[in-house]
Amino acid sequence: MIMNKKGFTLPELLGVIVVLSVIIGIAGMSVLTIMNKAVNKALEEMKDNLKDAALTCYLDTKDTDKCNTPEKLKDSNYFEDDKGYCLDKNITISFDSNNDDYTASVNGNCSK
Repeated sequence: MIMNKKGFTLPELLGVIVVLSVIIGIAGMSVLTIMNKAVNKALEEMKDNLKDAALTCYLDTKDTDKCNTPEKLKDSNYFEDDKGYCLDKNITISFDSNNDDYTASVNGNCSK
């Protein structure tokens, strides 16, 4: 009886599976790192937007009490945060005016 040997042996298949698993693991870690960096950058951008919204609110109303929290800015339509990344995070906003040069600073961080 003549046996026709076609195909791969079990050790060869296991070797390919191990190599593919290592490649997928390395690629997965890289993707996660890139995603985390993108999320952190987006949160920093949101914090900058919050500062700009606070400054705009203050220049419009001249009332720091209406503009010193993300919740108040959202209620008065100066700031949008649909996912709540900056809301309820104990973030406070302070204002400084120096010869008609107004600045706002955000104390705290937006987070997921």
